[in-house]
Amino acid sequence: MYTSFERDLNLRYSMISQISYTHTPVLANQVIEILNPKPGKIFIDATLGLGGHSEALLKEMHGEGSLYGLEADERNLELAKERLGAYKNVHYIHDNFENLEKYEERIDGILFDLGLSSPHVEDANRGFSFQHEGPLDMRFDTRQTITAADIINTYPLENLIFIFQNYGEEKHSKKLANEIIQYRKHNKFTTTTQLKDFVARAAGFVHPEKCYFKRHPATRVF
Repeated sequence: MYTSFERDLNLRYSMISQISYTHTPVLANQVIEILNPKPGKIFIDATLGLGGHSEALLKEMHGEGSLYGLEADERNLELAKERLGAYKNVHYIHDNFENLEKYEERIDGILFDLGLSSPHVEDANRGFSFQHEGPLDMRFDTRQTITAADIINTYPLENLIFIFQNYGEEKHSKKLANEIIQYRKHNKFTTTTQLKDFVARAAGFVHPEKCYFKRHPATRVF
């Protein structure tokens, strides 16, 4: 039996699979120049994404050697499999690159392309962006149980300050964390736009939905 969350997740994947995402890596030439892929070599793409950089490497390897592609996001992994289907020397691994060391001892090169991919930002249901309303999720790997909403709604003050200050470089992390703590005593944060507007109001904007921002006050928090 599926839970309501699992049914919703399956529906999202079904809908998003109908969207065609393409990825043109802007640094493909530099990757080829630095890693110098040749037939028989072994490479790891620690952030496989949609497979753009891996495709560039595989073309130079001519079917020999191996490429290990790690990807935390299951949807991106499936899209990469479709893109790289013609290559038989690819090993697809649904995992985060923090576990990199357990997959291959002898390698000739590793590639990291860190950051969000276009599908993460464009799909409001992933909760990475506040451009459109969506759930406060922000999980690359949906097998994880903790969401952004769990963090905002349950983490203690010092943890929120640490996150905003060290990962977001938010100058007003203490003030913002304190206001979040006070708000959640009677309310829950559930959506991206709710958190976005709350941060803007904490920054002094009474009607943030009517304001134009060169850079939205919630950018660093997200």
